[in-house]
Amino acid sequence: MRLLRLDSDGSFDLVEFTGDEVPPYAILSHTWGADAEEVTFRDVTVGLGQHKIGYRKLIFCGKQALQDGLNYFWVDTCCIDKSSSAELTEAINSMFRWYESAAHCYVYLSDISTDGFVQHKQHVQDSNWFRRGWTLQELLAPKSVRFYTAEGTLLGSRTSLLQEIQTATRICSQALEGELLHQFSIETRLSWAEGRRTKRAEDAAYCLLGIFDVNIPLIYGEGRRKAFIRLHREIRDSLRSEDHLSHQALSDTTAGPEPFGAVGDRSPISSRAGTMSMQYEMITVQKLLDSLHYNGLEERQHHVREAQIGTYQWILYPQLDHSLSDSSFASWLSSPLETRRIYWICGKPGSGKSTIMRFIHENLVLPDHLSPWSSDNIVFRAQYFFWNPGSELQKSVIGLLRALLYQLISQLRSHRPTMVPDVIVRAKWTAACAADNATIHWTQRELQSTLKRLLGKLKTFGSVFLLIDGLDELSGAEETRDELLRYLFEMADSAHVKICLSSRPWNAFRDAFEDCPHFRLEDVTQNDIKLFIGAQLSSQTRFRHMLRFQRHDSENLMNEISQRASGVFLWVRLVVRQLLSRIRDGDGISKLSKQLHLIPDDLNCYLRQMFDSIPSERRSEASVILQIALYEDSEFATLHPLYLLDLSFLEAGQACFLLSKGFKFDSGSLTESDNLRFCLDSTLRLLNSSCMGLLECYHKGEGSSDGVYKDVGNTALATSLSKTALDGEDSELGWSDDRPERFLIAQYDLHEANILTVDFFHRTCRDFLLTSDIQTLLHEQSNGPFDVQMYLVNARICQFIALSQLPNCHHEAIELASNILSSLARPSSRDSVEGARLATLFGASFESLMHTHDADDSSASYIMASIDSWESEKSSFLTLAIDFGLHSYVRENLKMKSVREKKGRPILDYILRPRFPKMREHIKIGNTEPNLEFLRMVLTMGVHPNEMYGPSSVWALFLCFFADLLNSGLSENYVPVYVAALDVMIRAGASALLPKSWLSTKTKYDLYSYELLFQDQTYMSSRKRFLRRWLDIQPATDTFGDATEPCYAVEGLLERFRPQLGASIDELKTHLRESNI
Repeated sequence: MRLLRLDSDGSFDLVEFTGDEVPPYAILSHTWGADAEEVTFRDVTVGLGQHKIGYRKLIFCGKQALQDGLNYFWVDTCCIDKSSSAELTEAINSMFRWYESAAHCYVYLSDISTDGFVQHKQHVQDSNWFRRGWTLQELLAPKSVRFYTAEGTLLGSRTSLLQEIQTATRICSQALEGELLHQFSIETRLSWAEGRRTKRAEDAAYCLLGIFDVNIPLIYGEGRRKAFIRLHREIRDSLRSEDHLSHQALSDTTAGPEPFGAVGDRSPISSRAGTMSMQYEMITVQKLLDSLHYNGLEERQHHVREAQIGTYQWILYPQLDHSLSDSSFASWLSSPLETRRIYWICGKPGSGKSTIMRFIHENLVLPDHLSPWSSDNIVFRAQYFFWNPGSELQKSVIGLLRALLYQLISQLRSHRPTMVPDVIVRAKWTAACAADNATIHWTQRELQSTLKRLLGKLKTFGSVFLLIDGLDELSGAEETRDELLRYLFEMADSAHVKICLSSRPWNAFRDAFEDCPHFRLEDVTQNDIKLFIGAQLSSQTRFRHMLRFQRHDSENLMNEISQRASGVFLWVRLVVRQLLSRIRDGDGISKLSKQLHLIPDDLNCYLRQMFDSIPSERRSEASVILQIALYEDSEFATLHPLYLLDLSFLEAGQACFLLSKGFKFDSGSLTESDNLRFCLDSTLRLLNSSCMGLLECYHKGEGSSDGVYKDVGNTALATSLSKTALDGEDSELGWSDDRPERFLIAQYDLHEANILTVDFFHRTCRDFLLTSDIQTLLHEQSNGPFDVQMYLVNARICQFIALSQLPNCHHEAIELASNILSSLARPSSRDSVEGARLATLFGASFESLMHTHDADDSSASYIMASIDSWESEKSSFLTLAIDFGLHSYVRENLKMKSVREKKGRPILDYILRPRFPKMREHIKIGNTEPNLEFLRMVLTMGVHPNEMYGPSSVWALFLCFFADLLNSGLSENYVPVYVAALDVMIRAGASALLPKSWLSTKTKYDLYSYELLFQDQTYMSSRKRFLRRWLDIQPATDTFGDATEPCYAVEGLLERFRPQLGASIDELKTHLRESNI
């Protein structure tokens, strides 16, 4: 452990201690400012950082520690060398213990600085410190916690401020007074973290490690959801290891397919058993929440531009603008008498609808804005931002319903956890309780029914506020839209539900909401636009000079922009950006006015002007870049946005460049940091010079669950990076000015390059480029439509090859591999010659990576189950290709030698038990059913259908697998393929008699989770598993080999399938008798 010591000259030393040598020390708890403001490990070691704002925290902590008789203290910003991933991992996993062992914890509230103790005490609960993720353990772990203002004034201790802390955190007094945390349920501890934020998405889970006394490896880049999946898995495994015997006693007394956590089904064996039933109910609820969540659920919300500081205040505080009537939005929110419980915000394209919806969501104060309507009820709130350019779920009714349910059930779990089973459709609760970790799929009808039941349950104690942005971005026919509108009005019929909606003013929405309170955004944002124009232009040093010496002309320029805007914020943003560029290029106020007069008032005409301004020598490149940006992958839920690095291979000149004769990929161009920086810088410059601001590069930063997006910068247009570079200020993304060279891009490592993404400046830019005449122009410049799918898979194979050669990049490489495999598995690629050749090239690097790296804790979604089981199944790229349905590759490589020499899981089993069962309706990739072509191929190579796998056989596993699928509701569309596979196996000599133990084994592999097949980690006993599959089947009188256990005739097992297979069973039984004569 590394501690700080304040020297007599005011400087700081870092002293390292090991084991029991650690002396008494104080520890600081605070909220981080901007990274550039905090004193780092390097700053302290070289004696720098005195000019940083964060230095005052070190001075405060050091002096306070000395006053308390302590020579040493610890501050996270500079006591951890964050350049070392190993040290960072150790520190985060040790953090709770370090705070727990400290003599005193000083909480430095940098946002509390008013005078007077009474005022401090009243406002301490408003501090942002209580809303940060890491401060939760910093509040609970230490023995002594004292709170101080920004000036270092003592406010009080955790004990003296107990009431204020309880108000701010909703944490019970027992926990705050030091009761051991394991005495509180997992649900309760999770509820303490609700609403807290972290800079990095994954930290929302990592900051809870100490609260639950578990450890997991850190995988920054995996995302919030996957980090929580691993956290819950670790908590679950910890519970199982501690309480296996208690839970075994419970499960042995509970019969039926859904014994876990069903209300009223618990047996009072002991208080400990009851606790375990509640813990398993928590796991079941988490499985349901996982099934509702999807990648990108909150992506659009965080991608929406934040409001300019000072704008939109009137929407929640109408007293700031007396022009608003009493029917304002704020009045509607609070009124208990309002019978029209839908509020509609409409506006032209680009008027700022999504921005104001984000502002409402982030600035709504509970319960202030909703009282007296919400009365003393618990307020439940959920929001959704439709996104037409996004995935199918992001622009669908199902995506909306899943998002709303995910948020509302999460909140219900915190406030009334025992009510959750009552609101879930019974079939879904049963599926979640099932021992085998099957993927849970929701129909729209089930989602609507569940949401209706949930709202009904909340009526007695809750008020519900829903915020839904972008109804016009919903995909589908008019009937889909009309059905959604009817459902929204049905929800709003309840007095405890209010809904705020936004959309473009289409006729359908005008008709639907004509009697609802509403306003047109462009009619009420004149003052906001003026504020935005002034703030943006005044941020430039040269314009501030103009304001000082040419105030009249400068103000006229700003007024003209405002007057011509017609309420369209996007037009204003584009104009201001263009004028800032001209200011930096030296234009004076006269030239700026002339330039403004050349800009069309109509937004689409302005976009066409920008498009036409692309230099002729750049139009071919621009066409390809814009087509890549317009590409939507509807065949699988992509986890990858368009990265700046994806565009760095355009110089190759063709889509399938990896297979061209003249192309040779040099991985050093990406693995060496200087080369990578040059590559990214060149690509950014190409983007800026070719696309004239229609596309922009964004820095996916920190500060929200899915990250926030900041404009990286633009060489030609006014953006944050170029502004600071030319104004002589340090950029958070660029180099400081003391470097001899100037790059637009900071020095990233390859695994960090994915924080640079490319997207349209606004959805309206995309809509413009999708018009038929612009599409024609784009295709003319690229000699026909550019094959974006092929280009991206080539580009990402190159990135994978480079990543696989770097240390500590295994998880990033696997994440990318999932995308590559999904791309190669799409219908247009999986049977092509090019697809097979690319798979061969990719497969060699993939196997090399898997031979040299540990496969544990992969975070990639589609590939997760295959990777997690890689070592136990002795997998290869061939088996991975079978999992993903790379048909052309498998045909070329499924040879007798590879089949017969395969160790671990037999090739035949991969073919019969697909990795993506029942997924055909949901994704168009992967092996979703037995492949009859490959089945016949391996059987003709001499593979026996009764081949052993562990303590069972491939044939027995297939029968059990099929029985489980039928029990979980296998669609009749799949049945013919499984019948054919059964027939092929039977004709090849599959056994007519099987031991009971072979028919009791687990068989399923979840898409997002893997458990060892023969290591029974579930609480369902093999006896129960057998009964679920083969109820009422009597054992045969014959025996199987030397087996002493009961055996069962396959003819009898087949009879179990008759309700679904019908007369096909008779034919299968006939073939079985013929094959076993």
